[in-house]
Amino acid sequence: MREHPFTHSPLSAFLDPSLDPDINFAQRPYDDSETWPSEICDGGRVGWRRFEVGEDGWLEVSYPEIRWDQLRSDHGWASLQYQSILRTTINIPAVPNQPRTSVRIDVTQGVEYAFVPYPVPTDLTEPISWYNADIYAFSDTPTGLRGTTNKTSNFARSLSLTPGKYVILLKALYEIRMFGDPGSSPPTIRIKVAAEVDEVGDFQILEGLEEVPDVVDGWFMGDWISVGFRVPSEAQDIEIIGVELPASFGQSINLTLPGSAKILKGQIRPIALRVGQTKALPGYVQSLAIKLTIKIHGSGKGEEKQAIWHPTFNHIRTDDKDRIAPFKITFASPSITSGVPAAVSHAMILPPPQWPTNKTSSSASPVALASDPGIIHPQPPSTPSASTQQAAHSANAAVPLSPVLLVLHGAGVDITLPEYIAAVPSIPEYWAVLPTGRNEWGEDWHGGSMLDVWAARDAFSLIIRRIGMVVSDQTIMMSRMMGHSNGGQGAWHLAARYPDRVRGVVAASGWLTIQDYVPYTEINSRHYADPSLMGILSSSLSSYNNDLYLSNLANIPILVVHGSEDDNVPPRHSRSYVNIISSWAGQQDGGPARLLEVPKKGHWWDDVLRSDQVIEFIKDLPHKKSWDEQRKVGFTLTTANPQESGGRAGVRIVELDIPGRIGRLDVNARQWKDSDPAKPLDLRGTNVKRIELVSQQSGKLQTFRKSSSGIGWIQEDVPIMGPLTLPRAYGPIIRILSTAGPMTIICPDSPRLRDIAKKIAHDLYLYHRLDSDIIGDREGLMRVAKDELGQGNLVILGRPDENLYTNWMIRQGKLPLRFPTKGVMLVNDKVVYDRGAVGLITLHPHTTSSRSLAMLIAGNDDLGLELAARLSPIRTGVPIPDWAIVGPQARWKGAGGFIGAGFWDGHWGWNEAMSWMDR
Repeated sequence: MREHPFTHSPLSAFLDPSLDPDINFAQRPYDDSETWPSEICDGGRVGWRRFEVGEDGWLEVSYPEIRWDQLRSDHGWASLQYQSILRTTINIPAVPNQPRTSVRIDVTQGVEYAFVPYPVPTDLTEPISWYNADIYAFSDTPTGLRGTTNKTSNFARSLSLTPGKYVILLKALYEIRMFGDPGSSPPTIRIKVAAEVDEVGDFQILEGLEEVPDVVDGWFMGDWISVGFRVPSEAQDIEIIGVELPASFGQSINLTLPGSAKILKGQIRPIALRVGQTKALPGYVQSLAIKLTIKIHGSGKGEEKQAIWHPTFNHIRTDDKDRIAPFKITFASPSITSGVPAAVSHAMILPPPQWPTNKTSSSASPVALASDPGIIHPQPPSTPSASTQQAAHSANAAVPLSPVLLVLHGAGVDITLPEYIAAVPSIPEYWAVLPTGRNEWGEDWHGGSMLDVWAARDAFSLIIRRIGMVVSDQTIMMSRMMGHSNGGQGAWHLAARYPDRVRGVVAASGWLTIQDYVPYTEINSRHYADPSLMGILSSSLSSYNNDLYLSNLANIPILVVHGSEDDNVPPRHSRSYVNIISSWAGQQDGGPARLLEVPKKGHWWDDVLRSDQVIEFIKDLPHKKSWDEQRKVGFTLTTANPQESGGRAGVRIVELDIPGRIGRLDVNARQWKDSDPAKPLDLRGTNVKRIELVSQQSGKLQTFRKSSSGIGWIQEDVPIMGPLTLPRAYGPIIRILSTAGPMTIICPDSPRLRDIAKKIAHDLYLYHRLDSDIIGDREGLMRVAKDELGQGNLVILGRPDENLYTNWMIRQGKLPLRFPTKGVMLVNDKVVYDRGAVGLITLHPHTTSSRSLAMLIAGNDDLGLELAARLSPIRTGVPIPDWAIVGPQARWKGAGGFIGAGFWDGHWGWNEAMSWMDR
């Protein structure tokens, strides 16, 4: 069901191509006798059905007449996942003296929705615009509901509509990962639609979306705070230009606005403020009155207003306590040294049960957080976090430091809930860090969520020094499963990609891959698409398939916990993990990877991570082997994306020969006959172009590239004036979400393109808590000229004839892509000219940062633009590589309607091995 961005209207297969399927469905009369072909129902036909909204506002969609037990008997869970296209009507009232009405709307647990005017105007020429719904029900979370008094949530979308009657079209999916196994009952989709007229004036502070750290012994446990700002869709654009604290605080606390923040009408933005502190905050200070200066655009000379935000503080004291309460830290996600963060995130910290003895002093001092402003590339021991911790440890070397437990939550879990924190093992001297991955669902701990985890881990090591503590730089990766076991999978995901950062792993009930959890056997595309195209699309998920990365974890201590009666994530997943790792290690008994399959336990039980076996495993973890020892034993290093992979024993794959394929490096030291570490390594790579070796003793880094013959390696000289040429930033397209700063969306002053920009910005915040800065094409060019574009990823909307920035960017010739005239594009000199509804989505080199990415969305016409924009990545598991060209038949064929798709090569050129076109 993760192909839903491809397939929009299956009904379009049965219509004249000149008809708009969305308008046709909105106008189609209800007819009990009308049916369409379908494989899920007896007789192969399905038809109309009426559903009523319950008193609680929820709509339940189910089809009890379908023999679901028969379907699942041969196709399993995949056969229970179905799509239903719904419609209803809504009346938008008029607002006095306003031609349009500002509306807020939540569509909870739906997939997509659209408004079709009723009756349809005869002069309507633009395609119907679809919006992503809130499929994960963020609107129903404590964050979504906190501080709300109206019908809609903090995450409601703001829209501007002409008063009148509309048909709302709604796509609904039954997805096992969300709704679970229905058992003997029919699979039922629950959806809730809430809408109201937006009566807010110029702007609204959404205090429910604030991020504020706890205060321990008077010190803020974080350098960042943030709060949500929203501008109604019929107001004027605003800009946050200043911040001020009451004068009574003097220089003891200061707040900095790292950059002015423009918020378009109809947009929500998190406003990040940097916190500085020189004195402890008294316990009686429970709140601050933070004054924000707002400039109202479009009001003559630019009217300025003031807004007061009152964040409240949770004070915690450590005096005379055996144990302090869990507390919240905040940090920039990912870590930055300057500028505006992509997101301000939080994590919960669980102190050990006895107040630790490794306090450095009774008086704390402020510590500034510093880390790599780009994508994290841990390279022990040279990373800032590692060196910082080693320095702290050496200052207190007499005290042995236990590893930090890094505990990942399951899908849909709020980490601040006491019952979640209580499920984490409490062991003397062991601190625990509970990151969010930015929200309750995140990216399945992939991409930006993975960056959030490492940012939380690194921030904690520095923040805790404010109260006189030091902690180990070693980590034990753990998972906590509640609901669906996303945390178990996440523990595997992070550990397998950064094995040098973990000392051991405890993984509970984690699924192997998205495709293994609920197979993709029932996706619509496979019935129409060329199998070679499907292979390329499947390759776009390789970076997220844990099974392919398990060679990286051979001979690392791992405890795999699973209930033998688990009917949510069957124990076969954990058995597969241990089987694959054992095979890579060549150890029939599994070696240090051990499966604890608990009899008569299901998907969750209270002490899953607090059992005696888990505690014993953690306490008995051996010291981590040195890099030389690991190299002598030998291992195979695997990655599909070097930019999201660390190293093993100081060995790292830096660049691939062919992007889109996995790379493997055999580090086989079995030829060593003694303990002399100076002897050469036997390094043999598959699809590996460049590697790095780091000495654990000296920290010296050496870079090697594959010889032109493909046999052996040639050392590269590191230039004195700067680093070697960096490899390009890798895809697939979903990696646009792994941004080092706010997403900059560049579009011209076109109503349709500006609406798409706001749609994308809203989705980025709702699903990933990412900040977005929407700017014009001329401003984008000005920022390039002034080198002010920043490190954040870019989204560019529109063709060269629509967008000046696109025109300039394409003229740089970085991609084999041209737009010779309106309605035509050339991809590797192949002409793409269809009668309409052709859209392109592609990654492009970032203009000013080699580590960052840009994404271009364009169409040969408005419908092509709409189809391409709906491919903009939001959820994991959607198989889109570096680029794709979509045609009108994709609305019912899925990927079978693609004109082309593939990966660019290592220099952003044509990649024949990993590209497909229909011409």
